[in-house]
Amino acid sequence: MLMPLTVLLNCDFVEQMTPPTMAYVAALLAGSVVGLLVLRRFLDRLPARLGIMALGILIFEMFTAPMWLNERLGRFAYVYHDVSWVMLLAWSVALLAIATWVDRRWPAARAWQSFTITLAIFTPLAVLEELAAVRLGIRSYAEELLQAVSGAQIGHVPAEIVYYTPVFGALVLAFYRLWSLVLEDRALIPVKRRYWLRATALTALGVLLFEVMTEPMVRNVGFPAWSVFFHDINVILLGFWVLAIGAAAVTVQLALPEAPIPARFLAGMAVVTAVVLPVEAWLMRHGYRVYGESAAANFTGYKLAFLDVPVEVAVAIPFYAALIIAFVRYWETVMDNEL
Repeated sequence: MLMPLTVLLNCDFVEQMTPPTMAYVAALLAGSVVGLLVLRRFLDRLPARLGIMALGILIFEMFTAPMWLNERLGRFAYVYHDVSWVMLLAWSVALLAIATWVDRRWPAARAWQSFTITLAIFTPLAVLEELAAVRLGIRSYAEELLQAVSGAQIGHVPAEIVYYTPVFGALVLAFYRLWSLVLEDRALIPVKRRYWLRATALTALGVLLFEVMTEPMVRNVGFPAWSVFFHDINVILLGFWVLAIGAAAVTVQLALPEAPIPARFLAGMAVVTAVVLPVEAWLMRHGYRVYGESAAANFTGYKLAFLDVPVEVAVAIPFYAALIIAFVRYWETVMDNEL
């Protein structure tokens, strides 16, 4: 069922701007415009590239929206609850500009080298922006997140920002890099054989990094003590996600071996969702997965009738799969083609 736009935009946070936040928004917009004017000189298909980067960030932002609040940006600035298009544009331009500069500064660098340098530059800049947003009263954090972190701070920002930022950057940058290869129609070596052990390790790494970051949003309850290794993250659910994504890869490879990459990618997301969603619904129904108050507050009240699961959970699963699949496929492509 389609939900009214007013439901998506309904909020219980402060939208009204203050003079400092007006200046902040103006600075982000001005910086984004300048960045795009500069990038136009160095990148072909800039709108498509910006769209890819923005889509990766938007997927991440919508998935993790319950973990924090973005306030006082003005009603015009929001696209979904407190997800702001102004911040989305600024993040997209910034990461795209850094990636482009690194590529041009070190054109002979291997893919992993340029990837690492990009994150090394992006991370401290993003932390500084987070410090400014918190100081201006724009950014605040959900109680569940504050309870999950260590308590150490960097200028009133949880010290875990130094972990969250590069993980966020790595997932989004891999998404962008993968679809840039498709956009450029790069001549890549066709791979006849897939290295499943490598794919499994990459999937487990991507899932683990994401799970550690988003762990405050939902509690895993009642799992055997032997399976839990960090807070309530456990090898049972980690293994299930790896198996689900592996099953999707096998299914797509057998059913759509010659299909275009976008079709294969969407098919993979669909298979993962078909496998994971009923299991997630069962876990929620039996109390093994308990969403926090902040996540539940973002639910509109609409549910999938046949599974009795919030539509936000149903949408989050393919979002999650999109970032993990892109992360795995990008690094597989890099390794197979020795980029």
